[in-house]
Amino acid sequence: MKTVVPPAASQEEALEAFRQLATGGVTDVRGEQVEVDFGDYAHVIHQEDRLRQIPWIAPTLQSPDQIIRLPLDMRGGRPKQVEDYVKRIYESNDDEDGTLFLVGVERTLWGLRLRTWFTPRRQEEYVEELGGDVIWTPEKPS
Repeated sequence: MKTVVPPAASQEEALEAFRQLATGGVTDVRGEQVEVDFGDYAHVIHQEDRLRQIPWIAPTLQSPDQIIRLPLDMRGGRPKQVEDYVKRIYESNDDEDGTLFLVGVERTLWGLRLRTWFTPRRQEEYVEELGGDVIWTPEKPS
């Protein structure tokens, strides 16, 4: 099924979409709450493409095409478990190809936390080269 989500048209619209995520929270496809804080917004405030993609975060977490658990990251003194939610987003009904979009969350002792979101430059090749294990698809719910 085609998921049509227009990008944010302005910085104000992006901020409002992010405010809704941070204050209302978002529950992922598996029923887990994903923590979102304004530090994540401040990190991308000067990255127009990523601001435009903020409205794509919730639909990706709520209805991904797949979730990939990346290998455990041991850098930085503590292990980090990252899961990437992958979804093809269409900006309009006329958009025939869509854009592959990833939302990275970190699994902590206290739950899930938004870590990043982006569109990879090399689309399908990026996902194929990610490594990790596919832990969720619509056909194989966890």
